[in-house]
Amino acid sequence: MIRYVNAAQVKTFAAEVAQHLPGPFEVQTFPQRWEKAAVVLVNGEERIALLHRTYGECSNDKITFMGLSLSADLSDLACLSQERGSYTTAALTRSPKAVAAQLGRNLLPHYRTQIASQKTAEAHHAARRAARKAEAEQITALLPGSEYTPTSSKSHYDSELIHFSRPDGAKGTLAIYANRGGFSYTLNFGPDTAFRDGLIVLLGKHYGTPS
Repeated sequence: MIRYVNAAQVKTFAAEVAQHLPGPFEVQTFPQRWEKAAVVLVNGEERIALLHRTYGECSNDKITFMGLSLSADLSDLACLSQERGSYTTAALTRSPKAVAAQLGRNLLPHYRTQIASQKTAEAHHAARRAARKAEAEQITALLPGSEYTPTSSKSHYDSELIHFSRPDGAKGTLAIYANRGGFSYTLNFGPDTAFRDGLIVLLGKHYGTPS
């Protein structure tokens, strides 16, 4: 929650702490809800927000330093209320040097592990997405009249969709998913007896059990 009792004090305190942290951290502010401004220590992709996690912190001169995820969008006014990253809480009455040492012990190692894990997950997701895209493009090239529009979703469970139709108006979609084992597919189509029967024959040919 961004309700600093003394916003100027928090910003000054952040700047003093930054002087004792490893790396060139600088103080930046970002608008948040209720016309508040969040104070954030920034060093490249590392961003540490100063906030009160509870009303008790707000009234007892306590402040929480929370490491923000790579995907945290500080242009979103509700960003900080959605973050659940590594954190440590310190007293505003402690010396900035002591608080910086606390961050070095209790926050930065965990936060940097969090960032590394997120990078690895995003790399895997990008690889799966590239594989899905290549598969969708290949299928589209083999299916005359089909249309493929790359997904804009960033979910780890998203898919690529291929739309196809016939001159008589019958339509369908093929969804392509990627996982560690390769691809999986979901086929959707409306009432179409001929297509259904042809699909059953095809399935029987490739997956049926000989009688």
